[in-house]
Amino acid sequence: EQQLARLRSGFVASVSHELRTPLAQIRLFLDTLRLKRYASDDQREWLVGHLARETTRLEHLIENVLHFSRLERGAPAPLALARTDLAALVRETVDGFAPLAHSHRAGVECDLTPGLEAEVDPARMRQVLLNLLDNAVKFGPPGQVIRVGVRAVAWRIRIEFCDQGHGIPAAAR
Repeated sequence: EQQLARLRSGFVASVSHELRTPLAQIRLFLDTLRLKRYASDDQREWLVGHLARETTRLEHLIENVLHFSRLERGAPAPLALARTDLAALVRETVDGFAPLAHSHRAGVECDLTPGLEAEVDPARMRQVLLNLLDNAVKFGPPGQVIRVGVRAVAWRIRIEFCDQGHGIPAAAR
């Protein structure tokens, strides 16, 4: 029972941590809009677009928590598979994450082969990418460059991710 309590406590701490990132971005974009710290209508629209994306990201995080809860009760949610252009999905995710990366003095570079499609759950794939990006920024050195790629390898599509952090210690993997 103590181990289960520790696991649940860790899960709650992890979820709280994950929710802070989009909330911080939403606060940043709202303050920028409220204080009119933008130079043009295009910049204002860019900020509004990012607010919408971060709100969607929060919705997805909450869906993940609900999904986990359903799994714990033995009721798994089905994947929402859809034919997806992976380069477009990666680009959209990276573009939405770029302001947070920039605020941590990190850059994100993409090497994307367009037109590579696969049957994936776009929301879950986006969440995986955001988790990788978020961890790279949080645990990597300032000034690092994070590289994300999508390419064909033999008869498969490979999504590559490379950051300049120390990695996960072998004992914690």
